[in-house]
Amino acid sequence: MRVNVQGAKAPPPKGSRIGFVFAVLRYLASMTWSRLSGKYRLNPFFKPDGSPSAEPLVLSPGQRTTLRSDV
Repeated sequence: MRVNVQGAKAPPPKGSRIGFVFAVLRYLASMTWSRLSGKYRLNPFFKPDGSPSAEPLVLSPGQRTTLRSDV
């Protein structure tokens, strides 16, 4: 599959559009399988029940100022 060929410094090799068709079909098949199997719900940021994996830490204005001054 070729993208952004208008910015190439040399002419891209000639070829058929079959690569693009296969890439789109593979993407659609992957997306459909993830939806049907439920794999799209697997996420490193959330547990299977939907709760976050880690609780967010909200910094106070003083803590934020201290951290920014250390950089």
